Amino acid sequence: IIGIPRSGTTLLQRTLACDPAFTTMTTWECLLAPSISERYCLRLLARPLQPLLSRLNRLPIMKRFRAIHELSLSAPEEDFLTLLPVWSCFILIAVFPEAAGIRRLVFFDSAVPATERRIIMHFYHRCLQRHLYFHGTAGRYLAKNPSFTSWQASLCETFADAHIIACSRAPTATVPSQLSALQPSLALFGVRKLTPELRNFLIEMLHHYYQQLRHLAVDTGKRVSFVEMADLRSDLLGTLTRLYADMEQPMTAEVTAEYGRQAQTVASYRSGHQYRMQDFALDERIIAQRFGDVWPLFDSLQAVS
Repeated sequence: IIGIPRSGTTLLQRTLACDPAFTTMTTWECLLAPSISERYCLRLLARPLQPLLSRLNRLPIMKRFRAIHELSLSAPEEDFLTLLPVWSCFILIAVFPEAAGIRRLVFFDSAVPATERRIIMHFYHRCLQRHLYFHGTAGRYLAKNPSFTSWQASLCETFADAHIIACSRAPTATVPSQLSALQPSLALFGVRKLTPELRNFLIEMLHHYYQQLRHLAVDTGKRVSFVEMADLRSDLLGTLTRLYADMEQPMTAEVTAEYGRQAQTVASYRSGHQYRMQDFALDERIIAQRFGDVWPLFDSLQAVS
């Protein structure tokens, strides 16, 4: 699952993870136990550590994060966190917002040298192998990260049988939401205010992601499905049924029933994440001018082809 940040990628991953036919990494596996031996050790220590983990979850900073992105050590999470040891996880932008080595990850397929890309992808491949060894190889692996939108060529080269699900959302909603979502992470590491330069870089990043989706839409050599965030909210079950058909993945009656129950919850959900364009010196006119060549996504495809 790739796509535009704040476009329902987390909802889609955690919904699909309810199907036992899929296997995906959880937060504790990504951050605390990338190796097989660490996973066995931590699984044994899970009960004794539970009181400590409960206290951590009640910290004020955790409440702020959960209003933007639901956090739990046992919940499905973005497995790009496994790339932290090789400095290839874009979340490091919150710690080093001006680091060129982190910023180039936004343009991974074109900006990172081929030899380095192969090393990073080999490391990532090994992380997935360890996960499948620990959980058993019967499940279809499910990965999700918007940052991988600019990694699609490398991902498809490494995982030739992958099916890509690309999520999208209008820039007028995405841009202020993403800028706001990054602020708690930046504040945690001492960046109290989003500078104009960093704001502009993040807008450039989002524009690049929209460009990548447009190119992907006309690439007949890749197996890809597109999902609009509005469709996830208004017709979750119908959207998932289409995705299963695209992936040639069987959907059992039990899973269909579970998705139906979740669809009712999603339809009535209201996010606690509040933001305004004005907080970032933006308005709809500015965003329309900057993203006019890439949105609406499918209305602009003729220019690409």
